Order: sequence, then C-alpha cells, then structure tokens
Amino acid sequence: MAKTNLQVVTVTSAPEALAVLNEQIKSYKHIQDSVYKTPTKGSLRLSDGSTVDLKSETSIDKVVMAFASVQSRIKAIESAYSELGRDEYPVVKIEGGTEEEWKQDCMLRIQIIEQKDKLDELNELKKEWEELLDKEDRKAILMKKMANKGLV
Repeated sequence: MAKTNLQVVTVTSAPEALAVLNEQIKSYKHIQDSVYKTPTKGSLRLSDGSTVDLKSETSIDKVVMAFASVQSRIKAIESAYSELGRDEYPVVKIEGGTEEEWKQDCMLRIQIIEQKDKLDELNELKKEWEELLDKEDRKAILMKKMANKGLV
C-alpha cells in the first residue's frame, strides 16, 4: 500500500481549500515529471512472450516481470561471456538500457502507478472546489498571485 502525505487541515474558504489541494498535488510533481532513463520507445518482450510498454503500463506485476526479464537476460549474456572465456566485455544493455537504468525506471513506474489514484482524487477535489469559487474568491486568489510576484 502506498503511503500518502495528505495532511488534515481546517479550511474556511474555497481559496484556502484550493491552496491546500494545490500543495498536495505539487508534492506529486517530482514523480510525474521524472524522466525515464531507458531509451526504449517500444515494448519490452518478456520471457513468457508477452510485451510491456514500461512508460504506460498500469500493472505493478507486469513492471516486476519486465525487470525480472531484463535481469535474467543480462545475467545470461554475462554468463555466456564467462563460459566463452571472455573476462572483459562491454556493459550489457537490454533495449539500450543497463540493469541499473531499468531498475530505476521500473521503480519510477511503480511509484506512478501507486500514486495515480491519489493524484486523480486530489485533482477531482480541486475541480469541485474551483466550481464553488465566487467572484470575490477569484479576486482574492488573483491578488495573492500578484502579491507573490511582487506586483502589489
């Protein structure tokens, strides 16, 4: 189960509620904006013959299987070098990525999958609160933005 960093706060207005929600949404930004390290643009073939597109996969089990496939392929290649008496060989890459790069990408994808539901919930709440804003609330938010930029 994914940990959440939602905090319990008391809000008295729509602008305050939006500020709290925006902070919570912002706390997920580092994950959503992360860049994958592996260069593959297509799907990764698994040992069972199926494929996984790591950048869009929604199943944690499939992500784990993808990493297991990468690990086993790399270990097999390294073993083959050794069996053939080759002590030195290039860094083994699968679909252009090293084992460590694949590991980082798989961990990132798992974080994205685990936190997607919470982020969707926060965005839905934000949308509902935005619909409740009246003209004075919008004016207060705009004034705060201007003040934060040193314009007033």
